[in-house]
Amino acid sequence: MKTPVTISVAFVLGMLFLGCHGSRLEPLREAYAISVFVQNGDVYIAGNQFFGYDFQRPPSPKATLWKNGAIQFQSETTPSNADSVVVSDADVCVAGSQSIDRHYKAALWLNGHVLYSEEMNSYDNISYREYSLFLYGGDKYVAGGIYDGSQRGIAVIWKNGIAHHLTDGTSDAWVRSVFVSGEDVYCVGYEGSQGVFWKNGLKQKLDPNCLPTSVYVFDEIVYLAGITEGNLVALWKNNDKQVLGAEPIDVNYKNSVSVFVSGTDVYVLGNEGHKLGYWKNGKRHALADGSPTAGHSYPTAFANSMFVSDNNVYVVGQNDDVAVLWKNDMMQTLPLN
Repeated sequence: MKTPVTISVAFVLGMLFLGCHGSRLEPLREAYAISVFVQNGDVYIAGNQFFGYDFQRPPSPKATLWKNGAIQFQSETTPSNADSVVVSDADVCVAGSQSIDRHYKAALWLNGHVLYSEEMNSYDNISYREYSLFLYGGDKYVAGGIYDGSQRGIAVIWKNGIAHHLTDGTSDAWVRSVFVSGEDVYCVGYEGSQGVFWKNGLKQKLDPNCLPTSVYVFDEIVYLAGITEGNLVALWKNNDKQVLGAEPIDVNYKNSVSVFVSGTDVYVLGNEGHKLGYWKNGKRHALADGSPTAGHSYPTAFANSMFVSDNNVYVVGQNDDVAVLWKNDMMQTLPLN
């Protein structure tokens, strides 16, 4: 509320505003959990807490890391986003982006300290975004993209800070997921309106009705999860398709479909309509109903990422604008600063 110059109509209106809409001046209490990783029983969750007031839209996010239900660190820069977390031994890596000179720049946090390289952010006035992180053999692989001056995304994989372009910017493109197995680097994303699967930078044969958002490799089998015709969630095992969804997924959830393999069990996170849940070996497990409230079109709940460890299933997301963790289908909220 602006400071009135005189005690006049502005003052009276200000008092009415406070009286009728006091809640709009309350600090926001919102956060989203985006990625989860479990090591030695410790649960690491990357996401964003939003700062500001209800009348300030959109609010300003801060990249946030939770460990075992407590905030481990938050970025000092606002706005910033944390999109993926991976832990290797004592190193906790978080990939995302933060705003510099009004442009989002790729960011990689290592044990709470942000790392940059000139290569990762070598273009002026260009926006970068990282979505997936993978650590292998001491190397750091980050998947995402950059927006050039034409606002077309260029699909990019960074290896130890060095950018490797997978597309030339002719069509809008992005990388959503990366997985490394042996000497091979697997990526999935899109180019134009088509789903794309890359292996070592080269496009691979892909079901033309596949829009993949996640890749996982286990025992030399390549698993892709994404959307197929009819907007149904599907799993591809070495390009053989299994349709899982019985109801079309809401458009707001398309990028949250993911696959995780643990031993002989294959898990796919994905929605049916607005109903959050996952499949284990084809059997559906329900988490929550994210149907919009009356008069609104945006979902009230999201499930964004999953991890399986010691037969425990961890899923993170948000419910009614609160960051949450589901462990074995039981939900718990995450704290805010």
